[in-house]
Amino acid sequence: DGAASNNDLDMVSETRTAALLAKAVAEDAEAFPAYQAMYSATRGGALAYGRDKMGSIEAGFEADMIAVNLDDLNTQPVFDPIAQFVYASNNRQISHVWVNGKLVCEHGQVRVIDTDKVRHDVEQWRQKLKG
Repeated sequence: DGAASNNDLDMVSETRTAALLAKAVAEDAEAFPAYQAMYSATRGGALAYGRDKMGSIEAGFEADMIAVNLDDLNTQPVFDPIAQFVYASNNRQISHVWVNGKLVCEHGQVRVIDTDKVRHDVEQWRQKLKG
């Protein structure tokens, strides 16, 4: 999916939507459980793109990981962290992001780009496109 048809680009929401749609199509609440949705969004997605060394925490794999804060009230109580992540969380609860072992987002703040410059550039393009 892309910004033309879904402009939030929230992988967490897309994972939840995929799980819920699978249940609706199958007319079975047990279809496509949370762990399977999580696999599809991580290892399964990497394999689909031919990325054999991604999507799993294993020796020799790219260390692409996230940390998720499940302390918010909307994710309480937590009995199954994977189910809570898939069905109750959103991308704003991702606190840290590592790409190939490098911390790129800490406490929800991107560390590797100048976000003020990006906002400025986006506004410049918006003005150009607006005409």
